[in-house]
Amino acid sequence: MKAIWLLPVSLSAAAFSGIGAAADGAPARNVPGLGLPLAWIAPGTFTMGSPPGETGRAANEGPQTRVAIARGFWLGIHEVTNAQWKAIMGTDVVAQARLAQDDETAFGMGPSRRQIREFFGLEKDGDTMALVGNTGDDIPIVWVSWTEACAFCAKLTARERAAGRLPPGYVFRLPTEAEWEYACRAGSEGATYAGPMVIKKDHTAPVLDSIAWYSGNSRIGYEGHAIDADAWPDGKPGMEAGKAGPRTVGTKLPNPWGLYDMLGNAAEWCLDWYGPLPGGSVTDWAGPPTGTRKVRKGGGWSSFAIHTRAAFRQAHEPGFRFINLGMRVALAQGLSPGSGRQ
Repeated sequence: MKAIWLLPVSLSAAAFSGIGAAADGAPARNVPGLGLPLAWIAPGTFTMGSPPGETGRAANEGPQTRVAIARGFWLGIHEVTNAQWKAIMGTDVVAQARLAQDDETAFGMGPSRRQIREFFGLEKDGDTMALVGNTGDDIPIVWVSWTEACAFCAKLTARERAAGRLPPGYVFRLPTEAEWEYACRAGSEGATYAGPMVIKKDHTAPVLDSIAWYSGNSRIGYEGHAIDADAWPDGKPGMEAGKAGPRTVGTKLPNPWGLYDMLGNAAEWCLDWYGPLPGGSVTDWAGPPTGTRKVRKGGGWSSFAIHTRAAFRQAHEPGFRFINLGMRVALAQGLSPGSGRQ
């Protein structure tokens, strides 16, 4: 089985201490019966993308763009979990991995197009658990396509609308790439919300240790069902060899706005079609109006350090599923995918 993946429950009450009303007075929310806490993200302005000198920078992270977020929104304090996914969609992380294993679609991965199972060296009738790490309720759901992530949001919207709990004009949806990066940065301007990134000879980045599960530390203290990671080239001296997988959400430190796992653990789908950053100054940017691939952000438990930065951006077909790819929900004003609103 190939062992390097570049593509990239409820928490305790103590984990939410300090998460209350935001600066503009909007309160935090929690979806009843689902244990899905949401933090209010107030409007503001930030610089999207990375400067030329940032460690690990890719060309698609520029030109840096000044983006005004004119409309506040709520954002999940952590990724959607396995338990939350099961409650809304009826499947779990193992069933999602099986869907990927059975998929006959050849996706663009590197220089060639391959089926997911082919990428991992797994036969169609092979053991699906080779693709699955921990299966606990409190891990982030992974192996989720963009299409399925949007279906989750639509079902959650219908549930909450029927209960009369949605603010007027608001729906559950994926965050736009600009909303995601604005919330991830939380007022910071460097590679991470904990500071600049320095990558050591062992391929680890110390700045990530307190805030993210990524390939440089995801084997440390890992328990439960694990995925073979023997061939990973990075890792701290003395790190346990061979086993890794997604971790319980919210076990690393949050960013200054109280959001957990914005970097690492599970990479996250965004609403937008993928396209170049516009440059200049824009308002509520939501990507190009059409495209073939959707944006993912944040890096996951198997991502290298250079892919676990606020500005890092990658894209996949809407039906693509992957071993470290999940979602986080926004409760925001309705917006059609790829509206290109500026």
